[in-house]
Amino acid sequence: MVTGQGKLVDLRIEDRALHGPAGQKLGLVIVQTIKNTRDTTRASSLLKLNALFGKEPLRAEPQPEWAPTPTRSPPRPDEPDTGRGHW
Repeated sequence: MVTGQGKLVDLRIEDRALHGPAGQKLGLVIVQTIKNTRDTTRASSLLKLNALFGKEPLRAEPQPEWAPTPTRSPPRPDEPDTGRGHW
């Protein structure tokens, strides 16, 4: 949702939109940013809920740094690089 002033106040993205062809159109960086934002929000809300109900917070395990993986492999030495890569 965007206000009359052009400010984004709400954005809803279904999980299925992040997988398959739609996710590929969005790009890895956008999909990963959405995932990271959801994970951070979930962790924050769990801390608040645990505090509200007087429960000890769960210990967070360190998450590995995310690095994009190539979507195609480089050409083999015995074949020409057509620019299309291998899927």
